[in-house]
Amino acid sequence: MAERDTLTEIRSHANMAETHRVLHRWENSCRHSLEHIRLSRQLNDKFEECKALHSLGAVYHSRGKTESLSLRETVPGCYPPLVTDPLTESTIHYQDSINISREIQNNQLLARGLVDLGSVYYMLGRCVEGVMCLQERLDIAIQECDILAQQQTHGNLGNTYTLSGDMERALDHYKHTLLLSIELQDWTLEARCSYSMGLCYYMIKQYDLSVDSLLKYLRTSTRLKDKAGCLRACWSLSQSYSSLSKHREALRYAKIHLSIATELNHLTAVEVAQHNVSAIQRHNLRHKDIDPEREAMLVLEDCITPVSPGDIKDILIDMNRKVIEETPDRLDHLLVERLMYSQNRLEDQRCPMPPSKPLRGTLHTSKSVDDLVMLIADTQTDRIEEQRAPLIHKKKLKHVSFDLVLDDVTGIVSFLDRCHDHTIEDQRSTLPLAPKNRYQKPEETEDFYNLIMQAQSHRIDDQRTSAQVPLL
Repeated sequence: MAERDTLTEIRSHANMAETHRVLHRWENSCRHSLEHIRLSRQLNDKFEECKALHSLGAVYHSRGKTESLSLRETVPGCYPPLVTDPLTESTIHYQDSINISREIQNNQLLARGLVDLGSVYYMLGRCVEGVMCLQERLDIAIQECDILAQQQTHGNLGNTYTLSGDMERALDHYKHTLLLSIELQDWTLEARCSYSMGLCYYMIKQYDLSVDSLLKYLRTSTRLKDKAGCLRACWSLSQSYSSLSKHREALRYAKIHLSIATELNHLTAVEVAQHNVSAIQRHNLRHKDIDPEREAMLVLEDCITPVSPGDIKDILIDMNRKVIEETPDRLDHLLVERLMYSQNRLEDQRCPMPPSKPLRGTLHTSKSVDDLVMLIADTQTDRIEEQRAPLIHKKKLKHVSFDLVLDDVTGIVSFLDRCHDHTIEDQRSTLPLAPKNRYQKPEETEDFYNLIMQAQSHRIDDQRTSAQVPLL
């Protein structure tokens, strides 16, 4: 009875700790988590102790993350002690929880602890420890065939490698994340992954591949109606096109960036966008490589003509219709093929429906039911008509006498008559011998068989048809 009361008390402390953590009441949450740990150790319950230690680590983790959001600069590894102190404290409790989960061989608690500890190491800028935790989590997900966990872990590993400066490995994990996102139809994570890949390609100065990834991000953000995503995509595209010396395209996306920032009333983004547009316009006026007079007129036209909402709509439509070109990079070549296959797979499976008149009313009315039946009948009729084979029309004979045609028809009819005669004769069967019956007289038996033969002969005669000579 006492043990059951203790378990009830443990659950109560766990719920109270979680509630205070969500409400950002850190001191109260820590007090309930510590009481949860004490009661679990009192019962020698390793499972509850592991959960309690993870809960206490989550309190310090949430506190550090909340403090980081209030700062103007949120660069991992560069936080002040107000953020790093609670994060460092959380790593201690997370590590204790992981050790106990390994001891009791509970993969669920182990996986959760590794993910959270890797996230804390990422915020602290300790990329080596973060990669070790996330790689172990990825191994567990692959062992359990958990595709969703693999997708999330590959994304976290990509972020950690990006922070450490290893862009090649980061891109490898981002590509895995992108493929899994397409398989799971997770458009949000697909957009986020495309954006991260675009930034990685930009950092290693592969600007063409950066533009391709950013265009994918812009298309997905447009599909999701994510204005903030479109804002980031247009800003990054203007920078990538500027690095490629395609300043007209850079100015185009810079204007769209300015328009979206104004629409969102994002003052900082508006200020940055205005500065970006002015810088590109000045660069276009200074550099005129091909046909100086024509280039100057085009640049001045771009400088004078503001971007309109219709232009933005046309550009976004062009993004949806743009075909991604293959790249020389072998991994990106495979990725492009997978993307194109996934985009066209549904279209290849569609079948056109025959045109029909729209149904009116609901299916509960007799008229709509009749329309539905007629629609089905029309569809079936079209299917039957499609299966017909056209006959080859021969040329009509000219100058054929009536006697010749009549003789041919008569010969054909005679031939068919002879064939049917042989067919009927082949179907005849001989009558069996009459059994000897002492109770039946011979005369009566013979009369009975004669009656049957006469009846059969009349039936055969009734089935005969006279040949008709067709009129010409």
